[in-house]
Amino acid sequence: MTTEELDAYLELLKSKGWSVELKQNGGVNLGESFTSRYPRVPEAYLKFLAHVASCANAADNVWFLCPDDYNGTSDVAFAWNEFEQLEVESAEGDDEALVEIREFWDRYLPFMLSVGGDYAFLALVVSGDDYGSVVDGYGPDFEGVTELAPSFEEFVRLHSSAVKGNNPDLKEFV
Repeated sequence: MTTEELDAYLELLKSKGWSVELKQNGGVNLGESFTSRYPRVPEAYLKFLAHVASCANAADNVWFLCPDDYNGTSDVAFAWNEFEQLEVESAEGDDEALVEIREFWDRYLPFMLSVGGDYAFLALVVSGDDYGSVVDGYGPDFEGVTELAPSFEEFVRLHSSAVKGNNPDLKEFV
């Protein structure tokens, strides 16, 4: 994704009422706990993270996760791994389930959360043959994911269409 494509996407979001705060300096500063868990993150998303400090819809019930979220320094009420935490809490005492939950979330890096209706997330696949693809998941069975796009770049195109009202598949994320 070029800088021009990213800027056009962010301008579209702003024109539709999204609050977009750009970073003052480039670069992505992610903490050790994040980078050790997710050593491979698709370049297009890293470019987004280097450019954007925060990005949320007008209702503030759909938002992109940004470096401050991943580092635990944002003022958002939900943790970046909130849905994982909910699953861990519900599986307390079941060691096998806890391992499966951890393995699932090690494979899927959430990058957008929605709490406007059902809890929902969008995530990047960060391991395996489908590395870099975008999936969605909905509570209460967060692990029943569906592939939406083969890349973050393609997701941006689909989300742009949804924000314009032309893609009902992503209505939960506008």
